[in-house]
Amino acid sequence: MIATLLFLAILSQESTPALPRVALGHGFIEDCRVDPNTTPGWDALVKKARCLYYLEGLSDGLARGGLLCVPAQVTLGQTQAVVLKYLEDHPEILHEPRSIIAREALLKHWACRPARK
Repeated sequence: MIATLLFLAILSQESTPALPRVALGHGFIEDCRVDPNTTPGWDALVKKARCLYYLEGLSDGLARGGLLCVPAQVTLGQTQAVVLKYLEDHPEILHEPRSIIAREALLKHWACRPARK
């Protein structure tokens, strides 16, 4: 009995908690597709803000790290469109974390190129 309880305790410590839906591609695409102009209520505004602020922070972090070189004239709306297109073109990865998916989409589009010597 004690051995069984100990085994279950150890097993429960090693399991990784599931990510909330919003942290996965499924929830992220849902947040980014919302249009607060046609969907009334705070929920739509929160979803859209969550999408845009996440993309802004990720883009900024990748740019500061020298990985992402987005042209200055590109808007946050265009960045969102690039990530949404990537999500729509790759439905097989919607179960993955948004951090991986959005990073892949942005780097595919605007990865910094090494300087030529």
